[in-house]
Amino acid sequence: MTRHRITIAPNTPAPGTHQVVVDGQDISDAVNSLTLRVEGGVLPVVDVELAMVEVTRIDSEDAELYIPLTTRDALIALGWTPPPASSTTQAATPEEAL
Repeated sequence: MTRHRITIAPNTPAPGTHQVVVDGQDISDAVNSLTLRVEGGVLPVVDVELAMVEVTRIDSEDAELYIPLTTRDALIALGWTPPPASSTTQAATPEEAL
């Protein structure tokens, strides 16, 4: 498994909130939940669940896939390589993808 530098800052940027940074990229807005497992003599394990909609099957040759920028940035920070820009539309909102 790939190792990443992760910083979890409680009460940042405001009381009651948390900031999650992976390899220098703030992914806080894309995180649905986070679990930290710490055991003596073993590297810590962080399980991150991203706020995404699960889809089991789509059959369309003309569908537009919208990935929120916060989720896209989180996936890239975790090692995902997006498709070439010529084959994707990068939009800040679903409406901008239209």
